[in-house]
Amino acid sequence: MLALTLVAGAVAAASAVAVGPTDDATAKITLSSQRADARPVSLRITIETSLQCGRPVGTLTVKLPAQFAVPARIDASSVKYGPRAAAKVATSGHTIVVTAARDKVTCHSIAFGPETMTFTQAARLGNPAKPGTYTVTVQRGIAAFRGTVTIAG
Repeated sequence: MLALTLVAGAVAAASAVAVGPTDDATAKITLSSQRADARPVSLRITIETSLQCGRPVGTLTVKLPAQFAVPARIDASSVKYGPRAAAKVATSGHTIVVTAARDKVTCHSIAFGPETMTFTQAARLGNPAKPGTYTVTVQRGIAAFRGTVTIAG
C-alpha cells in the first residue's frame, strides 16, 4: 500500500495535525493504488480528533471529488470506522456519511488521538480515469480536514 500524508494540498512527510473549530487540518490518506481508473480500491483516512474511550463516536462525512467512482450504496460491513465495521453508511453523489458503531458500555473518557476509517475494496470505490491531483474533504462535527491525492497514469 502507498501512504500519503497530506498537508495543505501538497504531499509532505508530516503527520496529521490537531484541529480547532474553524481550522482546516491535515488528513492522512492511503490508497491501495494510485493508478488512474483503478477499481476497486481501498481508501484509508486517518485524522487527529477527540475519541471516547479511544474509539470514534458519531459520524464522519467524506467528500470525494466527482472524478472518483462512488457506488449509489455502500454496505456498512465494507467500511471499518475505528476497530469495527461502521454502523451505517449513506451516500449522496460523492458524499459518504459513515456512522460509528455504538458501545453498550457507557464511557466518559475523552482523549485526543488518531481516528481511522477504511473503505475496503468491497465498498467498490474507484480512482479517477485521468491522472491529476484531487482534493478529499473530511468533516467531523465542526472540524474540517482536507488533503490531496495524486493519481498517476
